[in-house]
Amino acid sequence: MTRSGGRSTQGGAGGAPGASPPCPPVNLQLHGLDRLVYFAPTIFFGYLAAMCAALTLIALLFVTLPNPAALVGAGLFGLMVTLGLFAVLLAAQRRELRYQALATANDAARNYSLILEVAAAAGWHVARVETDVVIELRIASSLLSLGELVVARFDGSTVLIAAISDPRVGYSMAGRRRCRAHVERLRVALLAPDETPPTTPDRKP
Repeated sequence: MTRSGGRSTQGGAGGAPGASPPCPPVNLQLHGLDRLVYFAPTIFFGYLAAMCAALTLIALLFVTLPNPAALVGAGLFGLMVTLGLFAVLLAAQRRELRYQALATANDAARNYSLILEVAAAAGWHVARVETDVVIELRIASSLLSLGELVVARFDGSTVLIAAISDPRVGYSMAGRRRCRAHVERLRVALLAPDETPPTTPDRKP
């Protein structure tokens, strides 16, 4: 487990004295190859839509082609289908990246400890931590994958949680179901009543 006291690459705390604290991020930010692979299915359907649009344009401009009306119809049909799939998949992926805000009765330090306890009990890999600020977890479903990425950010008594399928594998319905189960496990732990007994001062006999 690695610890870092620096500023988070996803909007960590910090700033000049007297300045208002930065707003927590709305979406989980992916970078580099993770971002490219995660959005690869959406990019693929965007590419197909562009090819269908090109086919339609060519059929309209070069009327000497055999049966241009059929080519235009096929191009328009393919364009509508691929654009529809592109829009649906992009919306689903962007929704998956959005943090879920969970209001708790604990402070940030207690919520931070609870999530680390859940991770240790479940055998999840802690990829990155910043004390009382952010925890990144990797939950592998097989030996050949890095696993789902679960990120928890702490803003007072509120915990922001985002869980996505393995970014190196891409979006999948099976991964999405596992992500929902991971989030639910953290939610139950964070909202459970604190069973720590209150401390009382020793009484003198």
